[in-house]
Amino acid sequence: MYLMNILEYENYQEKISHGNPLFPYITYLCSIPLDFSYVPIHWHDEMEIIYIKKGHGIITVDFIQYQVSAGTLALIIPGQLHSIEHYFSSADSFIQADRHLQH
Repeated sequence: MYLMNILEYENYQEKISHGNPLFPYITYLCSIPLDFSYVPIHWHDEMEIIYIKKGHGIITVDFIQYQVSAGTLALIIPGQLHSIEHYFSSADSFIQADRHLQH
């Protein structure tokens, strides 16, 4: 198990504001690698729900990799390090994921 010091952990905080105080919810539809090559490791103060709509991929949560495919639902709690990438050896060329963030 990899242990990270607090200063290193803080470097991975995502600083983007998601939603607004009156409606603290936002949805991102992304196709990997069509929109971007991957979602790099990061964390934020919001809860995130990731739903895989199509394809195969890997979601890494706190340095543990999980293979995911269409129909997978992942819950990321505030402060968890996580990333998303497509599964290179898959016949599918991309994964399509909905990322829902809320406070």
